[in-house]
Amino acid sequence: MKTLIMVRHAQSGNHSVTNKDIDRTLDPRGRIDASEMAQILLKNKIAPDLFLSSPAHRAMETALYFLKAFGIGNEELQINSSLYEPTVSGIYSAIESISNDCSSAIVFTHNPGITAFINDLSGQFPYSMPACGMFAVNLNTNDWSEIRFTKPRFLFFEYPGKLSE
Repeated sequence: MKTLIMVRHAQSGNHSVTNKDIDRTLDPRGRIDASEMAQILLKNKIAPDLFLSSPAHRAMETALYFLKAFGIGNEELQINSSLYEPTVSGIYSAIESISNDCSSAIVFTHNPGITAFINDLSGQFPYSMPACGMFAVNLNTNDWSEIRFTKPRFLFFEYPGKLSE
C-alpha cells in the first residue's frame, strides 16, 4: 500500500507584474500556515518518505517548512518540473515516476491542476483546493505506476481555515 499526500503551496505574495510567477515567495500568512500544516502531519505520525515539489519558489518554500518539521535536510527535496503549472496528466506522470521503495510521498504543487488531479483521482472533491490544503489517500498498490488504476481510500483533508472552524 502507498500513501499519497497532495499539498497546494501556501499563500504567496509578490503579485506585481515585474516579478516572474515562478519566483513568487510565501507571504507572512503563508509561512505560518505551512508551519501549522506540517505540524498536523507530524502530530498524526504521518511521515513521508519522499518530498516532491514544483520548481516554483512558493511551492519549494512550503515544502521546506514540512522538511524542517520532520527534521529532514533541505537537500532531500526533489523537484519535478511537471508539477509547475500542472496538468492532471503531468501530476500523474510525476507520481508514477516515484521509486517503489518509497511507501509514502508528499507532493507540493499548484491550482488549478491540484484540484483537477484530486477530482480525477478520488471523484469526491467538489471544490477548489485552498492554499496550503492537504489531501491524503491510501492507494491499494505497491507500485506507484498503477495509481491511475487503483481506487484510493480517503485519509484526510486539512486546510488552514479548518483549524479555526
